Amino acid sequence: MSHSGYKKVNIIELNIEKDGDTFTVSFSDGSSKGEYRLSPGFYRNLESGNLEVAGDELGYILFDGERGKVLKEKLKEIKDGKKLIIKVNSDSQEVHSLPFELVRFEITEGKRDFLLKHPDIALVRDVPSVSREKVFTSRVLSANGEKKKILVIISLPFEEFETAPLDLLEEIKLVYSALEEPLRKGIVEVEFEEKANIRNIRRKLRNRTYDIVHFTGHGRAGGYLLFEDEENPQKGKEISLKEFSELFSYKEPELFIFDACETARPDEVNPSLAFEIYRTLIKSNVVATLFPIHDHEAIQGAKAIYKDLADGKPLFEILKDLRISLNNDWWKIVMFTSDPLKVLIEETEVTTEEEKRVLEVGDIDNIIKNYVYRFSLIRETTEKLENSNINHIAFYGIGGAGKTYLLNYLSWFYHGRFENVIYIDLKERGISTVKELIEQFLRILRKHRKVRKEEIRELLEEEDALFLIEDFSDLIHERLEGKTLIILDNLEDIAQEKNGILKKEWNYLIGELTKRKSITLFLSSRLRIYKNERMPLENEIVVSDFTEGEVKLLLRKLLRDERNLEKIKWFIDREPEIERTFGRHPFSIVKLLELMPDNPEIIFEKTEFRVLLDFYIEYLKPFNREVAILLHLPAPFSSAFIEKLSISPDLKELLLRRIFLLKEKNGSYSFEKVVRSYFKKKFPLDGETLKRIKNSVIEIARDEEKLNPDDRINLQFLLLQLTVKTNDEEAGSLLN
Repeated sequence: MSHSGYKKVNIIELNIEKDGDTFTVSFSDGSSKGEYRLSPGFYRNLESGNLEVAGDELGYILFDGERGKVLKEKLKEIKDGKKLIIKVNSDSQEVHSLPFELVRFEITEGKRDFLLKHPDIALVRDVPSVSREKVFTSRVLSANGEKKKILVIISLPFEEFETAPLDLLEEIKLVYSALEEPLRKGIVEVEFEEKANIRNIRRKLRNRTYDIVHFTGHGRAGGYLLFEDEENPQKGKEISLKEFSELFSYKEPELFIFDACETARPDEVNPSLAFEIYRTLIKSNVVATLFPIHDHEAIQGAKAIYKDLADGKPLFEILKDLRISLNNDWWKIVMFTSDPLKVLIEETEVTTEEEKRVLEVGDIDNIIKNYVYRFSLIRETTEKLENSNINHIAFYGIGGAGKTYLLNYLSWFYHGRFENVIYIDLKERGISTVKELIEQFLRILRKHRKVRKEEIRELLEEEDALFLIEDFSDLIHERLEGKTLIILDNLEDIAQEKNGILKKEWNYLIGELTKRKSITLFLSSRLRIYKNERMPLENEIVVSDFTEGEVKLLLRKLLRDERNLEKIKWFIDREPEIERTFGRHPFSIVKLLELMPDNPEIIFEKTEFRVLLDFYIEYLKPFNREVAILLHLPAPFSSAFIEKLSISPDLKELLLRRIFLLKEKNGSYSFEKVVRSYFKKKFPLDGETLKRIKNSVIEIARDEEKLNPDDRINLQFLLLQLTVKTNDEEAGSLLN
């Protein structure tokens, strides 16, 4: 689709100049000139939400007298299938700070309404001093015949995420789903940069030029964007429009999309980011916001933009459909362009090729519904991918911590970093042997026309498992072009022995795959993965409880549907009790929100919950009495304290390093809260167990001043239990 498809378009161009408080408005040829001032109550109406009155005033300024007559004639032509573009031209950033998008006019006889509520009317902005050069450059670029490259900058410093969390997968989903066809045909490429700081963006631009740059995050009037601090990524750092524009001064994109608040609004000193970018970067068109918009509306707006880009629509249609997709915030979006008929993505630009990518990823809608963006885990994964020479990562964590959801999430999140992404859940697909995995993998390749049926049959005829693995490794290296991410989920009980060591054939398979520099392997298990008795896999990430920000994000997502208000109220009312019993265990929180039981601990009796944690019983039973002691201690405990209680070092190693039921903080250890709550009843602290440790407890009590505060609490607890359950007078005498 090109300009020729848009002959049925009328464009009304208005020039606006400002001198002091006076606005001079005319047609672009200088005719029908008039002078106007805003009423004293204009901004008051705007701030109070009286948009109709503010829009009527803007309508009078723009379309007074002869200009209004011309508009009426053009409005009549809309009925005949023509579209109307209103183009506001001004070199004044103060003029462009006015919300002309609210303009109201008599569209039909006797009825005034917002012009831009009409589906066939669009309003764009231009800066005449740079307009002619922009039109020429734009038309030259549109014929470049190359893939369109899109860079999505996602700026969300950790401290900002914890207070105002966003789910980045929703942004990523809308990009990939809207651009599915152009991506498949090789018309566009998309890259995401979630570590948004000046250094990383400069590094990306060193070797590439992007046609579209989409910033999503937080902004402020006067051209400020919130990036990450290079030295401390946990913290945010405001960068000025000068710093941002200098990044792109030699790598100008055709379109900037600023999905951030107030990016089209100046402050008392500085122009807006949108105005200055458009004025100084001669190739660039800009979409930005005049006022703050809601996060969910911003996501819906971005979805509309990418859908229209993929459909080959021109800029004015993109803007028009963007407004239609929004509810309350429709008027806050602005576009700067000299050429509203310009099409950025045309199907004819790149010769359609046979599909090259292999994408076998998780169910994204299910992931978004039941899961949230986990900032620290995903950031840690990205760091390991970028800074390690090891091409595999092992993800560990207790049952219900969300490993499967995380890996599904990552299969989408890293969609743009790899040419091929293949996710396989061994447990869900009923895979129990390496040969079954290879069969499953080959079926995926056949579905994507990477291997023929005859080749599969011939490969699987190999009876020697190690030769089969080598042939399979050679095949995927040969047939999968570019970088490949392979995700194998739920290795425990299938690929590992009970002690966590990989079974022989699985060990060989993982070794063969990781020999290939083009392959990155993600593995997950409830058990630490060992190559042999002493050597775990390098590059580990432990998946644990939600953070406070992640819980907030989950509740915010539920809040979008009014039917969930009861769930949210139920959770908030019981949050202290839930925190004490379950911590922020992801499965527990999701299940509790689903069931809303009068007694939250009732979910311990659910089969799906018991399956998650009963897995560990066979590991704990050999240490039955010692486990009971540790589970019942009320405070975190030090290594020195449990050594004095004669707790086996093997138990500590098992809990902390192999099955991850213990966590360490500041030199002390504690069970995950959900683990402690669930297993306390299964491992009761009885009198016989207490008698066995009596001498150790008495000895610790006689040297109590050397204990840290938490261990003193634990000591007093054990003395009390000895006194109550065994009638031990000596223990009672040592109670404080």
